[in-house]
Amino acid sequence: MDMPIARGCVFSERNVIRRTGGEEMIQNISRGSDRRTALFFAGLAGIGILTAAGRAYLLGDDYFMLAHWRWVLENGFPHADPLSMHEGFRFSVEKWLSCAALYHLYESAGIWGLRLSLGLVVAAIFALQYRLCALTSGNRQISMAAAAVITLLGLRFFLLRPQTVTILILTAELYCLEQYMKMGRVRGLLRLPLLAWLEMGVHSTLWPGFFLVLLPYLADFSAENGKLFFHIRRKLPLAGAGLLSFGALFLNPYGAWSVFYIFRSYGDADMTRLISELNPTTFHDYDWLLGTLLVTLALCIGNRKMPPRYYMILAGFFLFALTAQRNIMFFTQFGGFTAAVLLRDRRLRLRWNLLPALPVILAGALLSGCSASEKDVRQLRENEQIIDVLAEEAESGAVIYADFNTGSYAEYRGFRPYIDGRAEVFLKSVNGRADIFHEYAQLSSGELYYRDFLDRYDFDYLVVNENLEPALYHALEHDGDFRLLIRREPCAVFVLY
Repeated sequence: MDMPIARGCVFSERNVIRRTGGEEMIQNISRGSDRRTALFFAGLAGIGILTAAGRAYLLGDDYFMLAHWRWVLENGFPHADPLSMHEGFRFSVEKWLSCAALYHLYESAGIWGLRLSLGLVVAAIFALQYRLCALTSGNRQISMAAAAVITLLGLRFFLLRPQTVTILILTAELYCLEQYMKMGRVRGLLRLPLLAWLEMGVHSTLWPGFFLVLLPYLADFSAENGKLFFHIRRKLPLAGAGLLSFGALFLNPYGAWSVFYIFRSYGDADMTRLISELNPTTFHDYDWLLGTLLVTLALCIGNRKMPPRYYMILAGFFLFALTAQRNIMFFTQFGGFTAAVLLRDRRLRLRWNLLPALPVILAGALLSGCSASEKDVRQLRENEQIIDVLAEEAESGAVIYADFNTGSYAEYRGFRPYIDGRAEVFLKSVNGRADIFHEYAQLSSGELYYRDFLDRYDFDYLVVNENLEPALYHALEHDGDFRLLIRREPCAVFVLY
């Protein structure tokens, strides 16, 4: 009589053991750890890299860069604008290394080759950011999280444009400077002239950013017993590397002209108003707002005892970011590592194991990124499609009116447009002839009557997008002197009778 009961008790005990072991296994899987926390943030960075690469597409700037290098290969470096309808405009191929790389990659590997290249550049940025944060903070957990957040905040700027490589170059510069300040590695400073030369070739209109990064290291100091020490002897190698870097800027196809090119166009009111990336920063810029909140939090809870150069970098790039949306990348990408320094005494461990959430986050990121890209691409393709149709009707080299965005693709297809995305080329301070950009701004705002504008030029065709230029579109539509040649909504091509 006792055996069944005994067996039942044994069976019950085994069930309890199995249930307890299962619960412990589930708890172990769901529990966070240092390794799982680090892997989670590395996974977030990987998702950011895949998202940046997956949503990459050719922009208007890319098309005039392709047209630039095609011309250089056929004719050499030009000194007068070879692409637009305006003859005799002084011209130089800025960011020539970017033009060459984009052209040869696109010709050999297509858009997927460009996407793979972009992904590799963003991955290199993340790896350098991690090494920079680890070098300056000494905390690998915080460094992994900071590098991942910095990478995600940069997604807005990780495009098929030279600025992405600029971020990589200046991050490398920061790392070299920190190696010297912490370990006295003078040999590392020898890389700075090479990095400056690369920046000049990749994105010549942003070369001052290279020296904005260097300046806080030259101005750094320490305080002891109420006295300031600037350590001049230690900074002599920095100053020497800076001078060599400035000299390296002049090693370009146009010499001093390209070096001082940026100062001929900086601060133009029409450009600031019409080009979105030059608009002032606002609270709608989520990357700037989130970066500001995270740095503020780090300042509140972190160890604020750190070298003055970090405060200079943080404050300087924060103020620089307020001047234009494009400059937000300087704040998030080159000032973000200071948050890791502030939090160097903290230990970061997520309570829960969030690794299983990464596939869900990846799917959501790719879906949202692809849908946003499709919307942007659709708007670009509207302009491109009308140019493709016109290319079947018109001869190459035809003079056309095209807006700021459409003109670049028109040049790529062999037309000579009124204006394109190379804004500086159309400033009198650069081209030495006429302020076309101001004229275009007046036409866009209605300050210039469209017939007065058209009487100045002899256009073969006028390509107008109703969504971008509704006043001009409807004026031509109702003007008896013009007829509609092609319509691909919302775009149309008009010709004079």
